[in-house]
Amino acid sequence: MNIENFKTIVLINLVAISLFLSYSLWTWQPASDSTSKQKYVQEDTEIQQKKIADFIFPTQMLVHRENDHIASMKGSDIAAMYHALEQGEFDNFRDISNKIPKEEFLSFVHGKFKTELVFNTDITFTTMRNIFSIKHKGLNSYSFDRIVINLPRDKQEEELKVYFISYDYQKVYEMTMTGYSIQQLETIQNQFVEKVAQKYFMYRVDNQRAIFLPETEQKMPSVPYIASEMSRDMLKNALFTDPRYVKEEETKTEESYTDGTRLLQVKKDQRMISYENSAVTGNGYVNSSALVQKSIDFINSHGGWTDTYRLYDVNAKRGQTSFRLYVDNSYPVFTRSGIAALKQSWGTEELSKYERPLLQFNLKGEEEGVMLPSGRSVIAQLTNLTSHNAKELRNIYIGYEIIPQSGRGGGTVNVIKLEPIWVIAYKSPKTGIYYKRFSGVEGGDLIGLD
Repeated sequence: MNIENFKTIVLINLVAISLFLSYSLWTWQPASDSTSKQKYVQEDTEIQQKKIADFIFPTQMLVHRENDHIASMKGSDIAAMYHALEQGEFDNFRDISNKIPKEEFLSFVHGKFKTELVFNTDITFTTMRNIFSIKHKGLNSYSFDRIVINLPRDKQEEELKVYFISYDYQKVYEMTMTGYSIQQLETIQNQFVEKVAQKYFMYRVDNQRAIFLPETEQKMPSVPYIASEMSRDMLKNALFTDPRYVKEEETKTEESYTDGTRLLQVKKDQRMISYENSAVTGNGYVNSSALVQKSIDFINSHGGWTDTYRLYDVNAKRGQTSFRLYVDNSYPVFTRSGIAALKQSWGTEELSKYERPLLQFNLKGEEEGVMLPSGRSVIAQLTNLTSHNAKELRNIYIGYEIIPQSGRGGGTVNVIKLEPIWVIAYKSPKTGIYYKRFSGVEGGDLIGLD
């Protein structure tokens, strides 16, 4: 072989190698599983980022008229009034609790021609600054769980007195609202009454608390959903510092993941996730507003928000928060087995315990109408139940219960139904808030809910 033929062969090989490398670069992709997992975690964290205003919204709106009360839990009915308050400015804070005699507290809050926005838990003014424009400073130690608006007769007035009520403690805080027309607020109030037209009656629990319930039977939709389970890899990547050192074990009913300090359990039967950090001991006291913000930040950066949730309960002394699942941004969801809320328990600096549903809702099916008994029927039947604790009664309202649907082979499939129910909320001095389901059937009993 002469030197020219050798050069030709080398040149051909070099061209072939070059073409092969170019093709490889054009067509090469990382391992699909690895790429999809990394991308999924990144997108979940980015898309699901939320702020405090996304979780604080009234659970009920009431307009008290001369002879009746109009009420609704639907987010679409409440939004106009709530958003109007968001556009105003609040100042001139005054604690007027001592000016209202205890025997007149209920009539002050639920008096004629007043509009009431009710929240499910105490909200601090510090937290509310993320939603309302509150000019007054130094309100860190004050909180409320409802807002009362008393529109003046003279609609030309520029200032409106708005009352922030702490119902359990009978505290009344007055502020002046400016920046929004009183005439417009009256229009919103009238539109609410005309649209809802749902009459409620007042049931007086005792001298310090009243509950409002519908006069008539309630037709509510039963809603089926196709649901999917959260990715195990996403959960591991979100909750463990270094997933490479996580050991896995699996049984028929449970999957466990641990790095020796943290334990993540996927409870299959209950369709829930439980996470504990054994390095965190006790519950460190954190003020309520800081606790809520820490809780939201944690979920934003550790798996995100898979469905619609609202802040439902805060216990600053125990370092605990609860964000409950909601249907159509209107009704809270409960379950008899498992969990229907995101629950957190905090130490001084770190999260010690975290529980959440394993399922996330995907496709909504065709609704079916279900009739719930009237409020008067509920009260009449409750009073005859030995399991009903009248002294601890806090509220009664419509919610939904998760009912798993079974497949043909008897196994549980990822199809669930949300059934409307009457929820009875109690508050124990020792254990705090707890919930029960009222069947609504004559002779039925109360069933515990989470």
